[in-house]
Amino acid sequence: MILNRKGQTLIMFVLLLPLILAFVAFIVDFGLVMTEKTHQTEVIKTAVKDNKTLDNEEIKKVLKKNKVDINNIKIENNNEQIRIVNETKIDSIFGAIIGLKEYRIKVDVSAKLLNGKIIFEN
Repeated sequence: MILNRKGQTLIMFVLLLPLILAFVAFIVDFGLVMTEKTHQTEVIKTAVKDNKTLDNEEIKKVLKKNKVDINNIKIENNNEQIRIVNETKIDSIFGAIIGLKEYRIKVDVSAKLLNGKIIFEN
């Protein structure tokens, strides 16, 4: 007697499809979060490199020009060492399905000014 297993395969596919789609959606959201965090980190580092005097207002202007949200930015500056912490939120695309409406991103960049050169600590 020969059994036809085509129906079983279809049922397994239909049962696993939501899990596969959720996994792909998570990967897309994670990629967006990492891209935004990398963008913010690089913009902050560029703003510090371009501003050798470590002036807070000049750094904020560069960040704002590069579309970094500066509402929650904290700058600790003592003319030889600077620490910039920025906390932002980005909307979730697929996380809203499971009740996750936004992701919080925290960027922390520290740098020292030694002999006229900027050296990043992290």
